[in-house]
Amino acid sequence: MHKNPWLQPGAIVAGAVAGLLVFIATAGGEVRPASQVPFDLAVQEMNVKQISSRPMFRTVEITCVVENRGPRTSSATAWLLISRPNDAAPLVLKEFALPKHMEPDEKVQVRSQAFSWVASSVPYRCEIEFGGADLAGDADRSNDSAEFSFPKI
Repeated sequence: MHKNPWLQPGAIVAGAVAGLLVFIATAGGEVRPASQVPFDLAVQEMNVKQISSRPMFRTVEITCVVENRGPRTSSATAWLLISRPNDAAPLVLKEFALPKHMEPDEKVQVRSQAFSWVASSVPYRCEIEFGGADLAGDADRSNDSAEFSFPKI
């Protein structure tokens, strides 16, 4: 019996395609690049405290803690922005580049100082911003920001 020289390579390719289809079906039809394996960067904690005061102004310290809640190591380009409202647009007090690879349960603490009128309550905000398509890897976008008004009225 004469063997077809294309039969064996064809069977290998057909087996590989069938294996890929089974993998995609078990993954729910969604194939993610390695850079988008789920992680969850979250603003875990935010605090504002007064560190000094003058007759008209106070100095406050804003502390933000960002945590990777897992389940995998983060692989995103992300920044933590600490801001407060201004007339036209939010005033960014500090922009901090978060580590590209944060292990699950790893935390990063960022601090900034600001001045405000003694007689006013100011809302400060901590917010994680992602670069480009890196947002797709964040499992829960609802915890990417926090707001704290000081003093609380």
